[in-house]
Amino acid sequence: MFIKWIIKLFKALNSNQNPKEIASGVAFGVWLALLPSQNLLWLLIFCLVFFLRTNLGIMFIVIALCKPLAFICDPVLHTLGYAVLTHKSFYAFFTKLYNVPFLFLTRFNNTIVCGAFLVGLFLWIPLFLVFTFLVKKYRDTFMVMIQNSKIYKAFMKSPLISTFYNLAKKTKDISSAL
Repeated sequence: MFIKWIIKLFKALNSNQNPKEIASGVAFGVWLALLPSQNLLWLLIFCLVFFLRTNLGIMFIVIALCKPLAFICDPVLHTLGYAVLTHKSFYAFFTKLYNVPFLFLTRFNNTIVCGAFLVGLFLWIPLFLVFTFLVKKYRDTFMVMIQNSKIYKAFMKSPLISTFYNLAKKTKDISSAL
């Protein structure tokens, strides 16, 4: 299963897909990994992703990799969420928000949910920019270096691999023509 994830990761990195789609998959994956998943807020962000141009495979891989590590961040998220929720200037706002029907299902009044939402929100743009740059850099340097290596060229010349490669290329050409 883990090998399939690695294959999907390299497939996305080496594909013709826009680097921004991959970067948004990473950014949303980190945000959703930080948030506890048993609330409406997590579900709303998760549903939002389906309306945006995001690489879902990368997002699911990042969630799976970061979710176990998110528990390490819980003390920091709790402290931040507690500071925001108990700040005097926000008290009336959060009281009105809690009294809106069904909005309490987002569990925004939970300190970890509030802290994780804010951290994810503020990390989204830096993660997006950094991973857009990294994907472009990977494609410009590392991918070209691999494709020019003798091992890769010998591998691609083998009859079985070249047959599958040509078949995949023809399938892609046919699907793009439709």
